[in-house]
Amino acid sequence: MIKYVTHEQIDKRVWDETIARSYNRLMYGYSWYLDEVCDRWDALVQNDYEAVMPLPVRKKYGQPYVYHPFFAQQLGVFSTNYLSGFTVNKFVTAVPDKFRLVDVQLNTACDPEDFLSHSTRERRNHVLNLSPAYHEITAAYNENTKRNLAKARKEKLTVEKITDIDAAIEFYVTHNGYRSPEVKPADYARFRRAMLEARQRSMLNILCVKEANTVLAKGIFGIDGSNRAIYLMGTSSVEGKNKGAMQLLMDEFIQQHCGKIQLLDFEGSDIDGIARFYKGFGAVEQPYYHFYQNRLPFYLRWLKKK
Repeated sequence: MIKYVTHEQIDKRVWDETIARSYNRLMYGYSWYLDEVCDRWDALVQNDYEAVMPLPVRKKYGQPYVYHPFFAQQLGVFSTNYLSGFTVNKFVTAVPDKFRLVDVQLNTACDPEDFLSHSTRERRNHVLNLSPAYHEITAAYNENTKRNLAKARKEKLTVEKITDIDAAIEFYVTHNGYRSPEVKPADYARFRRAMLEARQRSMLNILCVKEANTVLAKGIFGIDGSNRAIYLMGTSSVEGKNKGAMQLLMDEFIQQHCGKIQLLDFEGSDIDGIARFYKGFGAVEQPYYHFYQNRLPFYLRWLKKK
């Protein structure tokens, strides 16, 4: 049986145990992460927390709706057992009717086959298997990646691990924030708090690329044990791009973590140029799905357009 529970009714200890034991677990699903990046979240729970689905919720003009928060690429159903399309369909249709609008991105284990009658859109993610040895992984780098790495090494760029979350976010906003004007300062503040929580749990790794004392690139990674590392945020300056700084940053992370972590999740992308960058390291495409259902009265549908 799948039941709807409000935020106050969620047993977060049991919830996090379920996420940790889920075969499709992601960092985004932990209660502490959701607490920070969501305005509020309720949930759907199957039986005794065998499977769970967070429901980030907001209100607009008094109308509650389920929305997808920034900095949590994939949510949907997390389960300790294999997820069939039928089970995913049961969860999606169990969202209470009071939420007339549902706008979420499901994780890759949520096969949309059984709810094609609803509105879904395939999106692209890329992941890299980190199980092989470093030399095996680098053998699959494409020529452009190898060329940029050679350029970065010729320029004598260096990579170091840092702990300053604020500086990493500020660097991103300065050099890349203009590309996402919909992400507001309050959203970055939420992400910052989530990263502070991640650091307390030893689930955070921040790398910085420098030329002498000049910062050229920074990258923030979330690490969930030996399961998966997620490239949560990162960018380079124009100078860093021209000198192969991001290729060097990614290569350093791969070298440090290959054989220790199963997957490097690049968290995207639908943008062809970014997808090519990830594929340059040998990453493979892994689809996930955006689910959108608008049952608002016609006179309110303008509140949230697809």
